[in-house]
Amino acid sequence: MMLSCLQRPSCSGYLQSSLKHNNRCVICLPEGRFSCNCHCYRRLNVIMIRLFEKENHAKTYAVYRPDYPISVAEEIISYVSRKSGLQKGDNIPVMVDIGCGTGQSTKLFQPYVSEIIGIDPSENQIEQAKMCNSAANVTYLVGKAESIPVDDESVDLVCAGISIHWVDFECFFKECSRVLKPSGSIALYAYWKPNITQLDRSPDPSAASILLNLRSKCIWHERNSHVADKYSRIFDMIPCEDKARIDCHKIEKELSLEDFSKYVSTWSSYHTFLKNKEDSQSDILKDFGNDLKKLWDVEHLRDDEVNLFVTWDVFILLSGRP
Repeated sequence: MMLSCLQRPSCSGYLQSSLKHNNRCVICLPEGRFSCNCHCYRRLNVIMIRLFEKENHAKTYAVYRPDYPISVAEEIISYVSRKSGLQKGDNIPVMVDIGCGTGQSTKLFQPYVSEIIGIDPSENQIEQAKMCNSAANVTYLVGKAESIPVDDESVDLVCAGISIHWVDFECFFKECSRVLKPSGSIALYAYWKPNITQLDRSPDPSAASILLNLRSKCIWHERNSHVADKYSRIFDMIPCEDKARIDCHKIEKELSLEDFSKYVSTWSSYHTFLKNKEDSQSDILKDFGNDLKKLWDVEHLRDDEVNLFVTWDVFILLSGRP
């Protein structure tokens, strides 16, 4: 879920960028990044926020974005417990989940935390999260990473799952310093691009090329380059010497081609492509499905009859209070 990057007067983390696509203002760079000379970051950022905030996008996001394995939550909770001096089996008292979206990763922490506050700038995402929530210890609020709606030194853990690359980093880390208890922790985690194979088949480089072709035609926001480098630069930005990263976790799912395509349809980069698409252009997502079925010689099957094995690499950044 995207968080607002609008700059406060006291913050210097604002990033300008722009687009050039189909003779418009966009230059696509490696890994789907883009850059150009005009100053349309604010305009584009507003567009992307609206894409994430639409009700139908929020619903699709809730259903088709992959869930993290429980091992990710266990890794984070173990780190926080050690830093806080908690006994084995003790719950973390208070956690804030930044950019919680529909609450997909928030719910992973529900058994381990006494009170969880999920915040997101999208009213539709928060409404969807509330509809799906049955846990008494989880509350969802509309809010921003740059202005976390909690008291000073009241939080044990500030978490963010595949959202922190959208924020104003300087403001966010200042807020973490304000809201975290002295022994508090930060956990930032995300997953990188999917790897696909036909179910029960060996990895196929040609399938990877077809997926790469789809990704290259999407229009990626410059901030997605942080996901491409697995948050390496963000790790360097964390203003705390007590920090670590973990790269041993994976998401693994069996999906139909239909469901995988619906997952891709939640990408903001695909939505931006659709907004900039010329009438003469084909739908790159439909082309992807057709190319994959042709490669595997299953063109006679419906998309819901073609089964994939999909994996995503997960990376976690852990830190003490800034």
